[in-house]
Amino acid sequence: ELDRLKDQSNAEFHLFLKLGKILNNKSLG
Repeated sequence: ELDRLKDQSNAEFHLFLKLGKILNNKSLG
């Protein structure tokens, strides 16, 4: 159960990072 929770938070974290990169690219471009 704990591992599954960790995996979910990891996925959300990576999604957040990807979103940040997209926003950075838009603001830079």
